[in-house]
Amino acid sequence: MSRMDQAAAAAPLFPEGLPGELEGFRGVLPMAVPRVGRGGRDVVLAVFEPAPRARAALCGSAPLPLRAALVLVDTSHGPVVVLLWVLEPPGGPVRVLHDHQLDPWDRGALALYRRLARQRVWAVHVLDERGRATCVFDGVAVAGLGEALDDVVEAAGPATARDFARARDEVARDHTHEALARLAAAHAVSGGAAEELERVVAELRTALRRKDVERVRQIGEALVEAGGLVRLEAAFDAFVACCPRSRTGRALLSVTWRGLGGWAR
Repeated sequence: MSRMDQAAAAAPLFPEGLPGELEGFRGVLPMAVPRVGRGGRDVVLAVFEPAPRARAALCGSAPLPLRAALVLVDTSHGPVVVLLWVLEPPGGPVRVLHDHQLDPWDRGALALYRRLARQRVWAVHVLDERGRATCVFDGVAVAGLGEALDDVVEAAGPATARDFARARDEVARDHTHEALARLAAAHAVSGGAAEELERVVAELRTALRRKDVERVRQIGEALVEAGGLVRLEAAFDAFVACCPRSRTGRALLSVTWRGLGGWAR
C-alpha cells in the first residue's frame, strides 16, 4: 500500500466490531470483528467519515452522522466489494442508506470510488486486519489512496476521458432549465437562488466538457467556502428521487459533487 502518515497506535474505529444492526445484511455482512482471509470472511478496507471542514459547510456545528465502509466480501461466486452508506444519528437506530456492490476484478469498476477517495469532503481511514486505522487522510485530496486500494483489491484504473464524458452527459441530460425550475418549486427556492444554481451547473458542464480539472476544483472550493454545498446537495438528492431508473449513477454523482473541492484530481 502507499505509505502516508502512519497512525500505528490508532484505536479501532469499531471497537466492538461493525454496528450490530448491520448483521445479516445480504447474508454476508458484517462479521463481528473484521478479519482478513477468504472462506466467507469479510475485510473492511476503509471507512469514510465527513471531514471537519465539510461538516461545517454542510450543517454548521451540528454533527453529521454519516459514514461509509468499504468492505471486501468473499462470496461463493467470488470476491465482491461493497460500499455501505450508513446513517448513525445520536441515540437513534443505525440505518443503511445505500449499498453498492462492485466486482473488484473489473478494471473499471472502482474508478468512481477512486475519485471518491480523493475528495476533500472525507476523512478516510484505511484499516488493517484488526480494524485499526493504519493511514488517516483528514479532509485532503489523497493522491495515493486509489493506488492503495489497487494494492488491496487488485482493481481499477485511473479516471479516464470516458469518465469525464459520462459525467458530462449526466449533467447535460438532467440539469435542464425545466428540471431546475421543478427543483426550485419543490424546495421553495427563490428565483434568485434557482438562477444561481443554474449558473453553477452551467459552469460545471463547461468545465467537464473542457476537462478543466482546475476549474472544477475552484468551483467546488467556492461552494464550500460559501456554504453552497447544502443547495447543491438538495439539487442532486431531488434528481435521485425523481429519476429511479438511473438512481445508482445519480447517487454516485451526488456523492462525488458534494466533495467538489478535490473531484477528478
